[in-house]
Amino acid sequence: GIEGIAESAVRETVMKRKLGIHCPGTGTGGPWRYVHSLLKTIDLNEYEINEKDSLIGIAASGRTPYVVGGLRDARKEGILTGCIVCNEGSAVAKEAEFPVEVVVGPEFVTGSTRMKSGTAQKLVLNMISTTVMIQLGRVKGNKMVDMQLTNEKLVERGTRMVMNELNISHNKAEELLIKYGSVRNAVDNFK
Repeated sequence: GIEGIAESAVRETVMKRKLGIHCPGTGTGGPWRYVHSLLKTIDLNEYEINEKDSLIGIAASGRTPYVVGGLRDARKEGILTGCIVCNEGSAVAKEAEFPVEVVVGPEFVTGSTRMKSGTAQKLVLNMISTTVMIQLGRVKGNKMVDMQLTNEKLVERGTRMVMNELNISHNKAEELLIKYGSVRNAVDNFK
């Protein structure tokens, strides 16, 4: 085992965490520090994160060892790092090149970080992802023109975008969208 923790317990914890299942008794102190180190190493390697990527650590408290270690390892590999935390001057913020500290104060229900902290962090992530999509050129005006057409609602939304942009019928717009796979391609290939 790892510092007194059975290997099967480590594997079970890794799987549960990947599935989003809370693991009571797997704190951050003592031997569990090694489990957190193992988890971040597996995750950084599994997703083949490299210097072309950015890594944003998210921890409401700003002291989660997994996040601190992940940011530290990423910086050693030349990976751009940022974080979103809800406490000033935290260990996580100190490890990130671009810390975002959203101080929301104590939660109304102590220990329930999904309320104020989780909501604040989600808002910041939405701002970051929207900015990235704009910078990548996937937005035209105020429309996401490279969205994945994964369901009927998105196909209908894309069809309306093509209709409005090209001033054509619904049927023609849907035909172009299906043929070319995205709003951008449908508009660019319209003759």
